[in-house]
Amino acid sequence: MMKVDNITKSYGNNTVLRGITYNFEKGNITTILAPNGSGKTTLLSIISGLLIPDSGTVHFYENWEPSDVCIVLAGEKNLYMKNTVLENLLYFGIIRGMKKREVTENIERFKDYLPFIGEAQSKLAEKLSYGQKRLLSIFSAIITNAKCIMIDEASEGLDMEYANILKILLRKSAEDRVIILASHDYDFVSKVSDRLIFLKDGKFIEEHGQLPLDLLKKRYMEIFNVDFGD
Repeated sequence: MMKVDNITKSYGNNTVLRGITYNFEKGNITTILAPNGSGKTTLLSIISGLLIPDSGTVHFYENWEPSDVCIVLAGEKNLYMKNTVLENLLYFGIIRGMKKREVTENIERFKDYLPFIGEAQSKLAEKLSYGQKRLLSIFSAIITNAKCIMIDEASEGLDMEYANILKILLRKSAEDRVIILASHDYDFVSKVSDRLIFLKDGKFIEEHGQLPLDLLKKRYMEIFNVDFGD
């Protein structure tokens, strides 16, 4: 388990997080829902140690260390494009303290959930499609021994086939870890999340268990005052 306790963060006069407190449970996929610019990425960056909060603390239990937390940011900057798929996977595993043998064993353990990995291991990352790059970035976190994996905009740029592959991969990898997603893709997260938290005005204002898409969409529109027009 991991707890964020009274986390506050401001940029100049703009306070983006206002006393966030929450327990993240192992075995659950927890999604933070909010429009872009609401502070989702800031919170994940604080948990991972990339940012320092103005106040508050992050508590790790079960002898966790900060190095047990892995973050995958949005976009393509999570990979080394001139390296092959396999070189990327080995690099990210080894810098997290794993032996090469452990990395290759974990690749074998999970590769059936990501079909293109087997045939693409010798391909340069820059030659992959955007969706494949996104899945490779997430896979490079999953094959480590990280106890908490956080993914910003997990479904970004994925078509229906790859989004479905990612759902299966996340469910499998969540069995013995904390998984935290930050997203405004209500369609994707309604199918994969165990816990749903709405972030508004810098606070967690509402929490749910699994919600069907129509109810999640309705609450999203009500909370954030948006109209999807359908």
